[in-house]
Amino acid sequence: MTQGQGTHPPRLPMAGQRLVVAALSARALAEQAAAEGAQVWALDLFGDADTRAACGQRWARLGAAGPALRIDAQALCQGLRAAARQGATGWLAGSGFESDPDLLDAGAQVLPLWGSGAAVLRQVTDPAQFFALLDTLGVPHPPVSLAGEAATGAGWLRKQAGGSGGGHVQAQPPDADGRSRAPAGHYLQRWAPGVPMSATLVANGRAAVVLGINRQWTLGEGDQPHRFAGVLGPVGLPAAAQAALQRVLQALVPACGLRGLASLDFLLHGEAIQVLELNARPPASAALYAAQAPVHAHWQACVNGQLPVAPTMPPEPTMPPEPTSSTPLHGLALVYARTERAVGPALAATLAALPGCHDLPAATDLLSPGAPVCSLDAQAHDALALRQQLDAGCAHVHHLLETLPP
Repeated sequence: MTQGQGTHPPRLPMAGQRLVVAALSARALAEQAAAEGAQVWALDLFGDADTRAACGQRWARLGAAGPALRIDAQALCQGLRAAARQGATGWLAGSGFESDPDLLDAGAQVLPLWGSGAAVLRQVTDPAQFFALLDTLGVPHPPVSLAGEAATGAGWLRKQAGGSGGGHVQAQPPDADGRSRAPAGHYLQRWAPGVPMSATLVANGRAAVVLGINRQWTLGEGDQPHRFAGVLGPVGLPAAAQAALQRVLQALVPACGLRGLASLDFLLHGEAIQVLELNARPPASAALYAAQAPVHAHWQACVNGQLPVAPTMPPEPTMPPEPTSSTPLHGLALVYARTERAVGPALAATLAALPGCHDLPAATDLLSPGAPVCSLDAQAHDALALRQQLDAGCAHVHHLLETLPP
């Protein structure tokens, strides 16, 4: 047999599918869907160079990329209609819909939504509904105080209902009477000890499979210290914590009808977990599990009700750490601008040439303080080395921001 006769490249899992990805930033999902063989349309606020490349320039803007970072309903429906006319058959909703779940219903009237709908999103983003559900199911979580209630003692954090990304989380000092109160549209959650973790999962409305457990971190400084800054995984959990997580998902997924890719944020303290929130949409951490074809898993769960085979979870890390594993960990980190500056051709070209640099700004972009500049990904064989690699990469980007001419 001559070379090439009787042989064919393996069929990619999403080959033949035509879908839209809509989010504040659609790059990661668009790239993953394209890598799995789908034809992709992207709708987001930024239109980064790599986002446009992943979808063959099939991109439209969802709103202004200003400090508010809000999806415009009219732009969403217009983008979905345009993609449907070109053959798209469904759409995935990423970040940005938490503050306005009605957008999911509006979009679903234009093109079928593959994922959890507005009713699910309302339930998990409304603190009154969500924490009442956790209490009913016996799921542990830090104490909360809803808007209009008075919380006693110190250590309360103010969170925006339906907020995402952690930039909205702030310390809430007590009033003159020694009580803390959340303003309208917010709630209070008491600070609790523990390591911020998340579980990347895929659900079919009845059950869920965990693709991996992740360790998360925040900026830890500035005026948005709790803003999401990075994630790495997969990491192990103590056996008791792993069992507790499975019990939580067995109760929570059917109770709210969760479908598709999602993530559960929780604190790990010793062998105990406390749930913080449920993100009922494809999370940033899905990018860590590209080898498991997460977009295909999402599509199968939403359209066919099928779940993937559960992967083997890594063992719990030991202290002191054991020698590094032969299987690398994956991580990603976000870089935010500290001051206003024009990107300019020199910075745009330098960032585009950096290994593992994504969400690339255009030379014509103007970065405002706090705006996302880019993201970085990396691999290493232990969590400490990976975090150091990502931190060094972020420091290098900040150096470029401070030294390269606009």
